[in-house]
Amino acid sequence: MSLTVSSSEPPAQTQDASAQHPLTVVLGCRKSELALVQARNIAAKLGESVGPSLAIDIATRSVAGDADKDSPFALLSKQTGGSDIGKSLWTNGLEADMLAGKLQVLVHCLKDMPTTLPPNCLLGAIPQREDPSDAVIMRSDSKFTSIDQLPPGSVVGSSSSRRRALIRRNWPHLEVAECRGNLYVSLQLFLLLLPGVSIRASWTKQLSGI
Repeated sequence: MSLTVSSSEPPAQTQDASAQHPLTVVLGCRKSELALVQARNIAAKLGESVGPSLAIDIATRSVAGDADKDSPFALLSKQTGGSDIGKSLWTNGLEADMLAGKLQVLVHCLKDMPTTLPPNCLLGAIPQREDPSDAVIMRSDSKFTSIDQLPPGSVVGSSSSRRRALIRRNWPHLEVAECRGNLYVSLQLFLLLLPGVSIRASWTKQLSGI
């Protein structure tokens, strides 16, 4: 299997390339480090299943949901007419390119997807999660080593509504803030993240609790 990554239209296949790789798939994802990690993982699994005859080009795209990194998701959802429509801000541009024939496969975070897919799109697979646990990330020079040690009023940030609800239920003395941004922005804000994601991004030494 061959694998390339581009941020524009995939290059035209030459006759020699087509002969070497009779099956070429253009896989689309968001233009972020986390999305690329996930896309490469799926590409590797496809390569294992299909074999060396498969060529995959990962094409990254900017999406509308990433343009506004400051507004809370609830506000974006309200402005776009509901949570399902709000969520499609992270997916509909990629799906439009797929329906136009520019992409053949998309890789999304399931949490970014609306409950109803556009016509002629289907959910092809949900791969096994590397680690279903949540993790706490703190500064390496912090005197606290776990969320249980944080004093009342401490602020914990997360981009996930599920994780914010979990914090409020289990640590009601803590303040919870919604934060937006990709993996590296989130790490700078010391958010709750998936350990599997952090492992793949080589940030494991910053994990302070699971």
